[in-house]
Amino acid sequence: MSVFEPIKPKITSVRKIPYINQFLAHELEINTNHISAGLITTTQQHSLIVSLDEATKESDAEVIFRNGYYAGISPSSVSGEAMGIFSGENPTVIDNALKATIHYLEEKAFYYYADENNKIKFFPHVIGSIGRFLSRETGLEEGESIAYLIAPPIEAVIAFDYALKNSDTKLVKFFKPPTITNMAGGYLTGSLSDCQAAAEAFGEKIIEMVKNPFERIDWGFVYGYSEIIRK
Repeated sequence: MSVFEPIKPKITSVRKIPYINQFLAHELEINTNHISAGLITTTQQHSLIVSLDEATKESDAEVIFRNGYYAGISPSSVSGEAMGIFSGENPTVIDNALKATIHYLEEKAFYYYADENNKIKFFPHVIGSIGRFLSRETGLEEGESIAYLIAPPIEAVIAFDYALKNSDTKLVKFFKPPTITNMAGGYLTGSLSDCQAAAEAFGEKIIEMVKNPFERIDWGFVYGYSEIIRK
């Protein structure tokens, strides 16, 4: 797979509530044993999700909220495109979770551009061992491997099909287009090498589609023409 520039997420805010108000904690459905909360926002929803999961492997914090925003938020806001919230038994647990999240965002959780003009992006992320958060999200056991594949709608549907056909993985969940941030994709699972093969195939197909968005179609049986080639 020939991949162009990685798109590193921008962290737009990181805050901690050492002792959260009990009424707010109730509304957020925080464990009654947890007194602290941590909040983080970024410019990339799916990069944040895998980074939150990494934090559950590096700390005792729990992810109590994660979501993206429709088409992102104004650049003047610190809300970014997505937000995650942790809860923990004390402020130190939250510190550890936020540090792990930030490190993963900065070092590993990248989208990539599929074109030389840096307009079309996709997320071909492989996790060798999922943590508590993605175990809950996927229904898989902790420690399972997944390929977490996200792209624009038509690219995602075609490339997801191609990834399944070119790897020994199985479908866990598919996010039908459009998602809250106008993308599509989902989770595949298998051995680590199978997940890597799926991500590779996913990326290859997206790059091929960007170069060749139209396919030769014989429409003669409908319109009386022998062939239409769109370029």
